[in-house]
Amino acid sequence: MITVSCPGRVDIGNSIDYPNYFLSIPNGESYTSNIAIGLRTKIRYSPSKTIVVKSIEITETSLTDNSRFKIIWYFINYFGIKSGEFEVISNIPRSSGLGGSSAIITSMLILCLLITKKKLHEISLQKIVLFSHLFENWLGIGTTGFQDQMSSVYGGCALYQWGGDFFNLSNNIHKREVISNNETSKKISKRLLLAYTGEPHPPNVKKEIKYLNKDTQEVWKKVSLLAKNFFHSLKKENWEEASRILKKENELRSTINKNVLSNKTRELIKIANKNNIGCRFVGHGHGGYAWAISTKEKIRTLKNQWNKTVTLWDEGDVFFPRVANEGIKINDKRKFK
Repeated sequence: MITVSCPGRVDIGNSIDYPNYFLSIPNGESYTSNIAIGLRTKIRYSPSKTIVVKSIEITETSLTDNSRFKIIWYFINYFGIKSGEFEVISNIPRSSGLGGSSAIITSMLILCLLITKKKLHEISLQKIVLFSHLFENWLGIGTTGFQDQMSSVYGGCALYQWGGDFFNLSNNIHKREVISNNETSKKISKRLLLAYTGEPHPPNVKKEIKYLNKDTQEVWKKVSLLAKNFFHSLKKENWEEASRILKKENELRSTINKNVLSNKTRELIKIANKNNIGCRFVGHGHGGYAWAISTKEKIRTLKNQWNKTVTLWDEGDVFFPRVANEGIKINDKRKFK
């Protein structure tokens, strides 16, 4: 039996990690930041005579047009796997905006490499990121930039600079800065609050791939700078500043896309803002989760107020997710180089 898991994430500055965005913005002024969280998707493999894909809700024995786990079947086909039971176990709600699709894809990729006896210690994590990204974006599963896969693979709290001088970045298309202080991560965990609206967000439709015009570039440069400053506020443990930046970024994103907030998400953000707390949607918005960050005192107050609202919603929930400092977890503890 082999089990592989990857974490979900919350994010700020997303969309800038799409190539047509960061290739449109000059001088490497393209930043996103995300925080991997303690909600994980894991896939457990057990030997069997036939192929079975299952979760607590369903069992599939073949790929059909209505298959819930098409991506798992695509991996099984790609790697030529002829037998085995694949069980999906996840506490990331479907279509919640927390990067669950990247978590399941990255977990399945690692699992297939293990099953087919590939030498994991000889495979770079950057190659894992790239292959996961290709599977997610080019087989009709969804549309993402690169940071979802980065969070699944590496975990932690990170700032990504996209583009810039590619040719001085070795094999990478980004620069990555992380909060390596575990004490800071523990402090973030006590100040980061998530609320689930109970409503799935719609599928992330394929973005129109085109060069960003000059006016659009200027707007996204502002988003990019806010994402960069947010990360450095966390690194300095300046929770009030991080909260103010999160609020500004959410307001700016709401002007870019008028439909980014569902009514429930808007209500959660309104409650947070009344308490002078920054709050933001996750992923591409319109449903799923909202997240906030501030001082411990303010966040405790917000938790109580959010609870009064969310308990009225089917499947609504409010909780403190811990920062997931690990990305990929493998039960046999093999290491990557």
